[in-house]
Amino acid sequence: MDSVRPNLDIFYHIVSYLGTYEALQTSLTCREAHRVATPGFIETVVFPLPWLRLPGAHRSPDATPETYEGFRAYMLAGGSERFGHLKTLDLREDAFCTYWGHRRDRPTDDSVCDFTLAEPLIDVVQGAIGLRRLSIAHTDAIFNRVPGLADAIASLPQLEDVCFHDADTLTLSVLSRMQSRPRKVELHLVQHYDYETEDYWRGHYTAGRVRFLPNFTDSLEVLELSGADIIEDLEPSTVWHAVRELNVMEADLLELYPLARAFPNLRRLRLEARCGDDVLPENHWRELDYVYACDPPFPALQQHVRYLDMGWPIMLSHPAYLSLYYCTMALLQHVKPIILKGYATTELYRLIAEAAPTVRFLRAVAAPGRFPTEGAVAHILSDADARAGLSEMFMLLRDVRLKGLTLDWEHKIPLPWSKKSKWKQFALVIATCIPSLEYIGMRMLSDPRKGPTGNRSPHGKSKPRAYRWYRVIRQLVDDRVRVEKVSDHDGKGIESVLQVFISVW
Repeated sequence: MDSVRPNLDIFYHIVSYLGTYEALQTSLTCREAHRVATPGFIETVVFPLPWLRLPGAHRSPDATPETYEGFRAYMLAGGSERFGHLKTLDLREDAFCTYWGHRRDRPTDDSVCDFTLAEPLIDVVQGAIGLRRLSIAHTDAIFNRVPGLADAIASLPQLEDVCFHDADTLTLSVLSRMQSRPRKVELHLVQHYDYETEDYWRGHYTAGRVRFLPNFTDSLEVLELSGADIIEDLEPSTVWHAVRELNVMEADLLELYPLARAFPNLRRLRLEARCGDDVLPENHWRELDYVYACDPPFPALQQHVRYLDMGWPIMLSHPAYLSLYYCTMALLQHVKPIILKGYATTELYRLIAEAAPTVRFLRAVAAPGRFPTEGAVAHILSDADARAGLSEMFMLLRDVRLKGLTLDWEHKIPLPWSKKSKWKQFALVIATCIPSLEYIGMRMLSDPRKGPTGNRSPHGKSKPRAYRWYRVIRQLVDDRVRVEKVSDHDGKGIESVLQVFISVW
C-alpha cells in the first residue's frame, strides 16, 4: 500500500491541473489514473462536448447519435459508481445541432436541430440521482420530442440549481411536479411573434391550466426570470417567502408592486427592464440591500438601499438625457446608497456630490469617461495631460467622504491608463483630490471582443480580473499624500471589507 500511495498523490496533483478532455485521456492510461481522473470529467458534463470542437479535432462539431449513445453506454458500463460522480449536466444551445448553417462558429437561423438525439439521456438522468445542477436550452422543444426525459428530470430528488431556456407550458409542468426543491431557478420563457400584427409575447400559458412554481414557495431562494408577467397571470396570490434574490429580465414595462407582493423578503434585486410608475409602500422590501437596474427605477423604488448598481450612463451631451439626469438625482436622494456603481462620467460625479453624500465606496466603470477633453488626440495623450484631466474630474468628489474607489479602465486604443506602470501616479492624483479616500483599486475593463461565445449557460462563466489596490497614506504634519501598492494577497481582502462591511462613518 505504501508503494502505491506516492503514485496516487502524483495522479491527484496532475488531475487538478487538467481540463475535461485531458482528464479523460489520463483516465485511460492505467487503473489508478482511471480511479482518480474519472470524477474530473464526469462531475460536469457539457454538450456539445468541448473537445469535439478543438482545432485539429477529427470529429465534426455536428451532433450525431453515437455521441449520446456512447455517453449512455459509458455511464451504464460503470454501474452506479459513474452515475454518482455526475453533478452537473449542461445541454447548450447547439447540443443537438445537426447542421450549423452558414456560420460554423455558432448556430444561426438556418441551423437544424434534432432533439430526438436526447433520447439516450433518459437512462443517464434516471441513474444520476445525485445530480445537483441542470441547464437546458430549447427546453420545451426537447420535452415535446422526448417526453421521457421530462419525466426523468421531474423524478430527480436532489436538484439544487436548474436553468431552462426557451421554456413554455411543458417546462412549467415539469417544474410543478418536480420531486426536487431547488434553491435556484433560472427560467427564460420562449418568445412568440405574430408577423401580421407585429406583436410578441412570452409563453402560451393559460391561467388555470398550468401553475408557476407553486411547489417551491418554501425552498426557492434565487429566481432569474424572463417574462415576469407570468407571476401576476398565473400566481396572483402566491408568496415565495424564501426568495432572497430576484433577477427580472426582458420585460417591456415592469410593475414592481406584484413582485413586492410575491417576494416580500428580497435582499438582492436585478431589474433588466424599465419600471412603471407605481410607487411601492414604505413597508415593502425592508431587507433590500442590493439593487441593479438598467434604467432609473423611480418613482417606483424610494426606500434606502445600501448598494445601488446603476446600469445606465449619465450624460448631458444631448437634451434628451436631461430628464434621465434629474430622474437619477431623485432616485439617489431617496435611496441614499452607501455603495454606488456606475459608468464613469463627470455628470455622475456631480450627481454624487449634489444628491448622494452618503456614498462611501464608489465603483466607476469604463473610466475615465469622455476624457481626454475635446481636441485632444487620445492615443498620444501625455502623462501630464492625463493627470490634469483626472484631477479636474475627481475634484468634483472632494467634499464626498469616500473611503474606497475602484476604476475599471476602458479597454480601447492605447492610452496612458492602459499601462499598469502609470497607475500609481494616477492613484496619487485621485487621492490628492479626495481627502477622505483610503483605498483605490484599478483594473482594465475586460475586452468585449474577447468574451465568450453565445452559448447560454449559467455555469462556467469567466471570472473578472482582479484589482490592483493602492493604500492612501496621509502625513498629518505637512499634509503630504502618498500611495503604496498593496500586495495581491492583502488586496483580495480590501474589496471584501469595503463591499460587505462598509457603513456610514
